[in-house]
Amino acid sequence: METIGIGVIGCDDMGRNLATSAHTVEGLEVICVSDSQEVLAEKLATDLGVSYTSDYHELLADDRVKAVLIATSPSMREIAADAVNAGKYDFYGMDRNIPTEEIQHMLIEHLLPPAAFYFNSTE
Repeated sequence: METIGIGVIGCDDMGRNLATSAHTVEGLEVICVSDSQEVLAEKLATDLGVSYTSDYHELLADDRVKAVLIATSPSMREIAADAVNAGKYDFYGMDRNIPTEEIQHMLIEHLLPPAAFYFNSTE
């Protein structure tokens, strides 16, 4: 199964929850995290063992990143438009109190191809 590279924009509570959940899903790989508050991006990147940037445009320019989880509200629409223009799939706008298991389910359902999580009885 091909691994899907994930970028996370916004590293506060909601972004941390999304990134941590994505990091545990087989078939997804968090490549880079970004936040305008560099200290938040650096902390999350260190915790996950991934790269970080304070300029989300650098994250969007990374060819390994195929999908972007956007967890920042002030400029979410602008970032989402930039992500689409960069050819990335966006996933955003989530309540910060949602359980990790629900986030994992949504990530699997929306980002991974059906063959990655449906049982194939012919194998």
